[in-house]
Amino acid sequence: EQKSIYKKFTEEALNTHGENLSKAFASSSTHIFALLVRLRQICCDLGLLPDSQVIHGIKGDILLDRLEDLHLSKSKILVFSQFTKYLDILEKRIHGDIPNLRTFKLTGSTRDRAKPVSEFENSRESCVMLASLKAAGLGVNLKSADYVFLMDPWWNPAAEEQAIDRAHRLGRERPTIVYRFVAKGTIEDRVRQLQITKKETFKEIIGEYGKSIDLLEHFSSMRELIEYKEE
Repeated sequence: EQKSIYKKFTEEALNTHGENLSKAFASSSTHIFALLVRLRQICCDLGLLPDSQVIHGIKGDILLDRLEDLHLSKSKILVFSQFTKYLDILEKRIHGDIPNLRTFKLTGSTRDRAKPVSEFENSRESCVMLASLKAAGLGVNLKSADYVFLMDPWWNPAAEEQAIDRAHRLGRERPTIVYRFVAKGTIEDRVRQLQITKKETFKEIIGEYGKSIDLLEHFSSMRELIEYKEE
């Protein structure tokens, strides 16, 4: 279902804006940026779409499978996303499927960030911290985490690295395992590949999202950037 809706959005965008990426940015840059965000949301969960009555996302299914196993091993887990609404969806799914697994949340709306961090760090049982990448930035140490899940690629990989660093702190004695969720054949896949190949210059190229972004240097057409490609 996600694949079908993703294709529908891309086809509508190509019909509206055409194949010429440069022309599309010149005439409708705001719409193009909004489209890219929407496609990334579809890759995560259909519940992120406006007025959607459906909560469905294969990433959430895979995460819950992992959490079932990790819960039994008393592991501590960090789950990061750019989309705070997605964290809400994941929280509800965890409570419904694994009611004994305690969750904490750290987002821009969290008033007392120290409280969930302290409870997560001091918990003797398996637990999950659901956090937005921005909220879990400087000043937050989560060194008791055994696993980190990045649910959606971030435009600026420096923000991802900073979030991962929250778990790699002085005093951490065991390794921390990091998983990245990337939907193959989608805009996420292309963003991730661009991160890998242009890591050193990525911030300059695309880090200032919506300001100095220069996708035109790396994608020859609108179709190349957004079209779903079967593996």
